[in-house]
Amino acid sequence: MKNVVGHLLEENVILGQNVSIRTLPILSVASKDVQASH
Repeated sequence: MKNVVGHLLEENVILGQNVSIRTLPILSVASKDVQASH
């Protein structure tokens, strides 16, 4: 899952800072939820 999140973060940076700023917290929370569930 970490690799997937990392890939999404890289794509967001390419799309633009406005997009990454909005989605970074969401992805970070999603990755924490996944790690906690295992």
